[in-house]
Amino acid sequence: MKANVLRLFIAVPIPQGMKESLKVLQASWKAKAQGVRWVKPEGLHITLKFLGNVHEEKLEGIKEAMRKALSGFAPFEVRVKGTGAFPSTKNPRVLWVGVKDEKGKLKGLFNA
Repeated sequence: MKANVLRLFIAVPIPQGMKESLKVLQASWKAKAQGVRWVKPEGLHITLKFLGNVHEEKLEGIKEAMRKALSGFAPFEVRVKGTGAFPSTKNPRVLWVGVKDEKGKLKGLFNA
């Protein structure tokens, strides 16, 4: 029997207000990047870790490890700090938004 493989990443959701601001930014980039498949604003997030292809039977273990690592984390704030694209701004495939983590909460979450 062939195991199902999932393409996974660990991400932090962002507040609706920030999504609305990023939606405006995304719209301004659309004119520069014809043919790019854009993520809908509700799918925007902060990626902490890309896990890649993971066999489905490992999913429960990953979820349990995340529950343990995240216990005790409260909501926190980050601010947008810079934007860009790669591989380049002339030929964007991924639009990125930097964040300022003034209290180190995002870094703590990444290290958890």
